[in-house]
Amino acid sequence: MRQLEKDIEQGSYAKSFTQPRVQLQLTRFGRVGNKLALVGQHGYLYYKPGVVHVSGPGFLQPDVRRSREKDVLDSGETAIVADPRPAILAFHAALAQRGIRLVLMPVPDKAGLAGEPLHGRAAPEARPENPDFRALLRELREQGVAVFDPAPGVISNSSLYLIQDTHWTPSFMEQVAHDLASYVSQVASLPACASAGRWHAEAEPIARLGDLVDMLKLPEGQTLFQPQSVVVHSVRDAAGGPWEADEHADVLLLGDSFTNIFSLEGMGWGEAAGLAPQLPSP
Repeated sequence: MRQLEKDIEQGSYAKSFTQPRVQLQLTRFGRVGNKLALVGQHGYLYYKPGVVHVSGPGFLQPDVRRSREKDVLDSGETAIVADPRPAILAFHAALAQRGIRLVLMPVPDKAGLAGEPLHGRAAPEARPENPDFRALLRELREQGVAVFDPAPGVISNSSLYLIQDTHWTPSFMEQVAHDLASYVSQVASLPACASAGRWHAEAEPIARLGDLVDMLKLPEGQTLFQPQSVVVHSVRDAAGGPWEADEHADVLLLGDSFTNIFSLEGMGWGEAAGLAPQLPSP
């Protein structure tokens, strides 16, 4: 048994040494990614599950849902319900009973609005989208859910998303924040914010390798990908302190990493500059 453990340990060391270096050469000379990251032109990287979702079959189809649920179970993870509609509609109903309005904003995947370096088609109308996406939004709206879709009216452009990252650029996020605030003011009656004038934005340069470089698992010290430099606008009070959420606010923002990328310092793209701080007060 000790010999077996030693062999496994040595094999693990060999793999951890060899695999990143092989991946680096495959990526450098063949634009080969892995199960998480795809390599496009001009150094652009894409999240493979997102590309599969955008270009794949309709996610509301029964066979697609069953296949996804089975794949999750086979991987040993907790069982899921692949159909998003029951959870969204139940949440909408629960909030409505308390006089709260749900506003749903689906964030477009990078492959949908900035896919030219991946598929090579520069035409603005070359915007891939899952076949069932519009059907989902239409059904939710018919059930009374307020849906803000930031994609219509946006011209597809690779500059909308970070080059080596799954997330949007600060400028695109700020544009969406402004449009989202306008939409919310139309569908909900909110009181004026008394503290709106206490905040100001400060431009801060940030440079970081994207999360998709991390997913490629290249060797430390690789030079194939260099940090991307962007400017975020950190929201601060008169004393220079970073923006903080107010537990007494009339709006509660729930989101994933697209919400937090420029706010959580641990993500490496600045602080107090994410979607919530950028939302203009009504």
